[in-house]
Amino acid sequence: MMLERKASSSSLARVRRGCAARAGRTVSSSGHHHHQVDNKNYTVRVLRYPDGYERVLRYPKDKKKVVANRASSTMAEEHQSSWDIAGARTTGEEAEPKPSASNFEQVQAVHRAEEEEEATLVETPSSIPNTPTELLRKQRSEEFLLSRKLEWDYVKSSYEVLDACPWPEPRPVWVLGSLDPTGEAQTFTLRTRIAKGETESELEGLLGKRISVSHLTDGVVAFGGREAADAFAEENGPDLLVFETSSGELFQMASEARAVVVLMKGLGAMPSARMLATVLRNQPELDT
Repeated sequence: MMLERKASSSSLARVRRGCAARAGRTVSSSGHHHHQVDNKNYTVRVLRYPDGYERVLRYPKDKKKVVANRASSTMAEEHQSSWDIAGARTTGEEAEPKPSASNFEQVQAVHRAEEEEEATLVETPSSIPNTPTELLRKQRSEEFLLSRKLEWDYVKSSYEVLDACPWPEPRPVWVLGSLDPTGEAQTFTLRTRIAKGETESELEGLLGKRISVSHLTDGVVAFGGREAADAFAEENGPDLLVFETSSGELFQMASEARAVVVLMKGLGAMPSARMLATVLRNQPELDT
């Protein structure tokens, strides 16, 4: 038993010495047996272990240069691959090419022209008065009064105020109307100022001075042609409708309602309903 133990212990010692020797050779080979391979910016070092495992180590030759290369490659990748507005993946090939020098100059010239145009629009003074004083000054200016008078005269020349039928024979005419909430048709009328000539003459004889006398009544807007009536209705509101009637019925209806007929002549461009209403309401005042 003692011999077996000594033999086993001696064999164990030999195994340990062999492992130590192999480990020493391996460490020595790992410390001295390495080869350097130049791989651009790196030095490659290979370590071999007793169990056959190999480990490759790479050391950068110039750390600053490597960091710069990594940064440039990262920027290149970001430039080549990006996300557009819709969220679709795009690459550098799909990106718009950089403009050439001549195209860049043309773009700059267009931008300068647009900026000059905007500056001109900003510098152009507005025609709307900023203060009440400026508004009164503009309304009293000769240019404004002349323009107002010409517009007034044009509107007055576009219609006739009639209280009796001017045609001996009945003829078709067209009037404007609208529907009330119950669905019934209502005639479109404008308040019209009518001068009382007989009353003015009587007062002038009594007082020795002419005094303007007038009263307001409803004026039924009528047209002698269908096209003129349609154009006026289309221009002044979607709620206006056109109805056809005879001249006799129109003036009979106006007489029963103590109204007058505002017959549009339909020559050229017709005034708007707003301007027509203003002139009809105040015509004696602006005749003076």
